[in-house]
Amino acid sequence: MEYREEILDIFSSLIEAGIQLAPPVYPEDAQLTPDERLVAEIRELGMGTYFDVRMLEDGTIIGIGRLLFTTAIYMDMDRCGFGARYCFEDQALALTEYAKLKSGDDQPTGWVATRQPRRFA
Repeated sequence: MEYREEILDIFSSLIEAGIQLAPPVYPEDAQLTPDERLVAEIRELGMGTYFDVRMLEDGTIIGIGRLLFTTAIYMDMDRCGFGARYCFEDQALALTEYAKLKSGDDQPTGWVATRQPRRFA
């Protein structure tokens, strides 16, 4: 499968999983709320590596993106990185788990590897 076809397939899967994809927005857009601006900045800092970045009801920012061999769910994202990353070999499972997340206390299941980098205050 070519890269373009793979990306289209990923976006179709996100939509089928019930995830509403936000249109690309830019941090300098004056119409954005502060929360929307933060999410847009984080998406932009990812330089195209995230399929989706969104804020949950409790204010936790999460994202999903493709790594070299896996699909990753990022939790507790901010301008400096993420609090946890869960890697999935099965992209469909990653999309399903991503769609289930409702708060920062939720944790996806079925992952094959996780990273919980240290953050410095």
